[in-house]
Amino acid sequence: MLLYTIIVMSTICNIQNSKTAFLFSKNLLKKNHMIKNIFFYSDGVFNGNSLVNTNHDEINLVHQWYKLSTNFKIKLNVCSSSAQERGIISREISQQFGILNGNMHHGFNLSSLGQLMKAILQSDRVLQF
Repeated sequence: MLLYTIIVMSTICNIQNSKTAFLFSKNLLKKNHMIKNIFFYSDGVFNGNSLVNTNHDEINLVHQWYKLSTNFKIKLNVCSSSAQERGIISREISQQFGILNGNMHHGFNLSSLGQLMKAILQSDRVLQF
């Protein structure tokens, strides 16, 4: 059994790369490997946008990432700098700026590159999508 850190850099609009990252992560867990952190960086932060509305014939990756994280106790970390640059705002930050609600899904957490480095150092394998 290996411990993995997954880095997702592709936007949810590029459904194939994000979907591949999700399906690969799901299959790792089925093979009894462990994922402690999934880190969404650059355009990958859009995977944590709660306002994404998918077509009825497509999977809702935001919800699927959340479901995976709750079922396997995986942290869904969103790079705070990348999120800020792309208008992804957590509820806590929205309240600081007097904005009614944030648009980051409640199952995702703001994180830093320092936390990513720590996760990488503690992992057996790191995969980037």
